[in-house]
Amino acid sequence: MGIPVSMKEKPQVTVLMSVYNGEKYLREAIDSILGQTFKDFEYLIIDDGSTDSSSDIIRSYIDSRIRLIRNEKNIGLTGSLNKGLKLAKGEYIARMDADDISLPERLEREVAIAGAHPEITVVTTGFANFVNSFREDNRDSVNKGGTDEIEWIGFEDLLEGNKIFHGSVLFKRRDVLDIGGYDERLPKAQDYDLWLRVSRKVEIIKLKRILFLRRLHFDCVSMKGILKQEYYADMVKRKNEFACRSSNKSRSLLKKYSYRKRAMLRLRGYANLFLQDNCVKQGIYLLLKSFCLYPTRSGLKQLVLVLLKDSFKLKKLQQRLVG
Repeated sequence: MGIPVSMKEKPQVTVLMSVYNGEKYLREAIDSILGQTFKDFEYLIIDDGSTDSSSDIIRSYIDSRIRLIRNEKNIGLTGSLNKGLKLAKGEYIARMDADDISLPERLEREVAIAGAHPEITVVTTGFANFVNSFREDNRDSVNKGGTDEIEWIGFEDLLEGNKIFHGSVLFKRRDVLDIGGYDERLPKAQDYDLWLRVSRKVEIIKLKRILFLRRLHFDCVSMKGILKQEYYADMVKRKNEFACRSSNKSRSLLKKYSYRKRAMLRLRGYANLFLQDNCVKQGIYLLLKSFCLYPTRSGLKQLVLVLLKDSFKLKKLQQRLVG
């Protein structure tokens, strides 16, 4: 008879999640991990000084795989993740965010790839965005999304931009500790910096199959402080530039776009997702914010068209009500 996973002293994987006032979507995130087809893991959750009901929600689960560590005060995501790296028992670390969803086969697929390629440090997967709440009509597009093809991501690939979503990765704990873990001097882009440092030694594997769902909402990390994120992404690139000084391509990539322009493009992308989901007010707000950040003719044109379309719909509704 095998030893129950919950009783193992050294699980193969530690799922590491930091949460700060994440009560709104926390149960969905936890349930998605506990429902994984792969079972040999501990779920290490760092409550980073939450003042809402996050800790109560976590304690409500009767599952010995969950290990809750509560910070006395908020120390930030980077500090919490480094703390988790030191406390983790698993050979591999699987990252998870408190507002996202891991599809059931995520850990099984990632561990299999890591086992088949012992020379690599980081495995990631494809991901899909959804706005606010995951619905059944989102599921069809996810099921059709991505393939089982593997992509190798190198240092110069990453200089073009961060192609890896933090919450979707699985990496070797020892390898990351050996290069210093996350850089706590960085308030943003600490994950991007880590992938760049890893890729200077060995390429990163990405399974193109969608196995992770990123929730977009106005309080999510991806949308908060986006200009600051891009500023620190630029800083991280320059910090790692010494490793590729001989490459003209790499040097030119650093100057391709200003960080303000990249922040604008990201905001417009998010705006389109909100508009597609009929979240018109939020979409207009993001378009306006992107235009104020980096004004362009195309940005102004899109904003005006969306406003006119929304105004036309409003007038038609008023006419129906009056009629």
